Amino acid sequence: MDVPLVADRGTRFPNAYALETSDLGPVVVLDGPPEEVLPRGAFLSEESDRTSDPERLPTSVHDAFSSLLSLSQVGEGPEAAEALAIHCNLHPVALLLCRHGLPVGHIKGPHWSGCDPPMIGDRPCVVLRHVNRMMNALAGLEDLSYHIAKNRKRAGPRQVRPALAWPILPDHISSQVEGVLERDQHLELPQCMQVVTQSLKALRDQAWIRYDYEWIRGRRVQLVAHCYTDLAFYVADFASRVMDAVNISDVDRSVTCTNCGNAYRPRTQPRPGSGFCPRPDCQRERKRRDQARSRAQRKSAGSSA
Repeated sequence: MDVPLVADRGTRFPNAYALETSDLGPVVVLDGPPEEVLPRGAFLSEESDRTSDPERLPTSVHDAFSSLLSLSQVGEGPEAAEALAIHCNLHPVALLLCRHGLPVGHIKGPHWSGCDPPMIGDRPCVVLRHVNRMMNALAGLEDLSYHIAKNRKRAGPRQVRPALAWPILPDHISSQVEGVLERDQHLELPQCMQVVTQSLKALRDQAWIRYDYEWIRGRRVQLVAHCYTDLAFYVADFASRVMDAVNISDVDRSVTCTNCGNAYRPRTQPRPGSGFCPRPDCQRERKRRDQARSRAQRKSAGSSA
């Protein structure tokens, strides 16, 4: 089911510029008057009390996510910082990341109103290494989702740890996962699935996305995803990417039974010509062939001796 995105606005900074700092490294200073915008494909929320609508962007939420993904692969040098500045000129970036490099809502308390952004003087900024860590971890989470859907088996540290690089999971879950990886050098399938779903839930909450019902263009009531921060736009698009990655499991992975010729769907892909469906007579034929192959191997080994 397609869930429309709604928001009061996004905020871009046409005068944002790259700057090298001694403590934060390359940053983009969000300078100048901000512009209130709304990405293509997002709707203005009916909760908005605005007297004038934000400017409609020709670029979509997906374009913004793809832009961050591309620049995160450039590295952390001046070229990447300039690319991030251009991104901030064109796409919504207000409340993108807090001073810890995490979603603004990662700290919760009785008087919680979000965590402050990093500052250069009296101006907020976006730190390049924070963006890179976020995007690399989201790519790792997407890869882990793809692995689960395609292979349906446990994952090793090289597949799991990139998905944990952005510490958004609750401490009790992340510490448990790290403990299992240290002990077993792998994570079983149910725990891999938990990493994905709990990460998506954490992103939903910490980026301030609320699922609710609203009128879309005043014509119909629909379940919507209300994005309260600009990060929420990126998270919403990322969630769609993950859904696309796991939909690979809906592709026809059936094979033909070697014995009866009927199609069936195995838990793991067999070697060509070696698949047998669950029917009793086909399983008996599989065992017969296995036993015949074992006898032939033993006879061959005895002859060699």
